[in-house]
Amino acid sequence: MKLKAADSFPFDKVPDNAKTAEACFEVVRQHEGGRYLKYVPENLMTAELCLEAVKNLTSPPSHLYPDWDRFAIVPEKLREEVRRRYENGE
Repeated sequence: MKLKAADSFPFDKVPDNAKTAEACFEVVRQHEGGRYLKYVPENLMTAELCLEAVKNLTSPPSHLYPDWDRFAIVPEKLREEVRRRYENGE
């Protein structure tokens, strides 16, 4: 599934009941920074989706952000699983 750039349509304005797991995954996969993760309904939030968002993050220079946490965008309940999977190279 290839979506138009999420910036060309207001994904945050799409009603939650109209979002699908596949559409949410594609929007998160196609856009760096995990900024669309916050628009994914809780019932569609999975470790796989969060892992994809984490993989797409570009880390800032460590000398500017020494306490930056790649996993801060992940909901608390999924954070440890996503961290483990990321560190295992999944």
